[in-house]
Amino acid sequence: MLTALHALVYSDDPAATRRFFSEVLRRPFVSEGERGDPSDWLIFRTGPSELGVHPTQEGEWSAPRHHSLSLICDDLDATMAELAARGAGFTGVPRELGFGRGVLLQVPGADDLLLYQPAHATAHDLPAGHGAHEPTEATGTHRGTRMPVTEPEWEQHYAPEAIWSGNPNGALVAEVTDLGPGRVVDVGCGEGADAVWLAGRGWRVTAFDVADAALERGRAAAEAAGVAVDWVRAGLLSSELEAGSFDLVTACYPALQRTPERLAEQALLALAAPGGRVLMLAHADVDRATALEHGFDPDDYLDPDDLVAAASDGWTIERHERRPRSIEGGAGAGHHTDIVLVLRRTGADS
Repeated sequence: MLTALHALVYSDDPAATRRFFSEVLRRPFVSEGERGDPSDWLIFRTGPSELGVHPTQEGEWSAPRHHSLSLICDDLDATMAELAARGAGFTGVPRELGFGRGVLLQVPGADDLLLYQPAHATAHDLPAGHGAHEPTEATGTHRGTRMPVTEPEWEQHYAPEAIWSGNPNGALVAEVTDLGPGRVVDVGCGEGADAVWLAGRGWRVTAFDVADAALERGRAAAEAAGVAVDWVRAGLLSSELEAGSFDLVTACYPALQRTPERLAEQALLALAAPGGRVLMLAHADVDRATALEHGFDPDDYLDPDDLVAAASDGWTIERHERRPRSIEGGAGAGHHTDIVLVLRRTGADS
């Protein structure tokens, strides 16, 4: 018969991580070593647990199959104060996540863990004899993972944990590697992997997104890489960036909504300087029927054809093609074909 759930944390500094679990989180343990100190193989009692199953794809959002660890508490503020008094650190500030309120708990030697006070129904406190086929009524406020639309929804989307692989988009790397650096703006930069890569190659980078949680990860990545990026919390239509001031405008898999006035298309094109380029990447072969089942209509969002239609006079198409891609980690790993569009604005430098 099944007796327990065993979880593993992979650490670059196992001794420090074990000290954290034993001294800060104060979890009881047994030792596979001889002394029972953090240099040994310690196995910790975690207390009550529960397990949920999350889809790997919801509309346009996707992720590879993986497992995730989180810590649940009954009072987030009180728990944070208690752990801080024992030396714990936190990344960012508590945020509303949709399924609860949480913060990232720093784990020495390992990745952060989400610590949250749930607003969803919980199973860890079910009575021991509760039948496997007797579900309780869900009274929490956990919502599905449809495509975020509003700024609070994007914040909730990014807040719990890192979503992307941390690597720059392959098609962007292929298109930009041979270009001389200049000014670039990363539209909807997410967690900033593209922006950090561009800055590392000498580009003067402005990167914007509507989610503070995403920008915080971008800042941390830039600091770790030793590069400078101008991070801006804004959307495309609210960014107030100077028109015609960028040698490269990148929009990689953007979630830009269509409007009758073509506002998003015009805003993207307006950012490019004379002789500058606009690079747009999109997922190919998105099945609309499947997307609609998950609350996402791809027809509501800008695609490369829309940008081509808006860029008539004064623009040339340098690239507009399908291209296979291979990604092993992060959201988006389930997509295998890109549409790559590169437009160049005519002008004195073209």
